[in-house]
Amino acid sequence: MAKEAYFLIDCERTSESIGEVIALFNRAGWKWANNDGNVEYVPEDDDLYEWTEKSISEEELMAYVLDKEKAGQQVVLHLFDEQSDAGVTFIAKSTKEIMLGLDINVRRNVDGSFDRGWYDENLIARVRQQGCGIDGIEYQEYEG
Repeated sequence: MAKEAYFLIDCERTSESIGEVIALFNRAGWKWANNDGNVEYVPEDDDLYEWTEKSISEEELMAYVLDKEKAGQQVVLHLFDEQSDAGVTFIAKSTKEIMLGLDINVRRNVDGSFDRGWYDENLIARVRQQGCGIDGIEYQEYEG
């Protein structure tokens, strides 16, 4: 079985807008476009998580996010660290509970465990430096 990990964070104090939180992640160096300039996201709200990868503008991305928020559906997209090849899966129905799946070019320790310190420094700390008042963090690592 593969090892998996994720963070659950609460950014509601910062904003009730998922789009604003995504923009904050972007300012912190976690970009929504992959190396090819495409956005990887799940356009439909279903349990299949059928991913779409295409070039869309910031305005189109924020319209997708706003439409999802208005419909009470999950916003699901990949975010990529501009300083490395790591990425996360961002999943949110609200800013109160945002799941960040550590699943793209994962940073690991020598023993194979997740390098929690790297993610604390390069994800959580950078987002906080941009003004995200994270009120709660839950970290889970498990065999999936």
